[in-house]
Amino acid sequence: MCAESPNPRDPRRYVVLDELSTSRAGDLGHWWAWANEPCATWPAAAAAKYTGPWNRRTAHPVLVVNPTYDPATPYQGGQAMARELSHARLLTLKGYGHTALDNPSSCVNNHAVRYFRDGRLPPIGTTCEQDTAPFAPTPTLRSGPALR
Repeated sequence: MCAESPNPRDPRRYVVLDELSTSRAGDLGHWWAWANEPCATWPAAAAAKYTGPWNRRTAHPVLVVNPTYDPATPYQGGQAMARELSHARLLTLKGYGHTALDNPSSCVNNHAVRYFRDGRLPPIGTTCEQDTAPFAPTPTLRSGPALR
């Protein structure tokens, strides 16, 4: 995170980043701004970090998966990334929370398996649903023998 990211070297800059992040992402912005603050005094940098261009053709297509209501990585960012990369496809997860992995979707999983196994991208405009709504009640355990 510190060695390859363009983090400010002056710790005082993080106050401004906090204000900007919070204005764009609400309270979660505080966390994102200050999580990188230790990088201000990080003593090392990557020997050969990649700074672009990001629109170079890749050996294989890139699958971008983004939930529509992700507080940490907004959907608009996923759309922009898929546009900027040379050979990418956006798979939309209609759902809430951070990442498709934390918000399971059989549909996303099936597309991801096909992508990793065969290199096949989902059709343009593919949208998946979450398997469980946020804050859905969890099934209760049936009574039985005590666990030891």
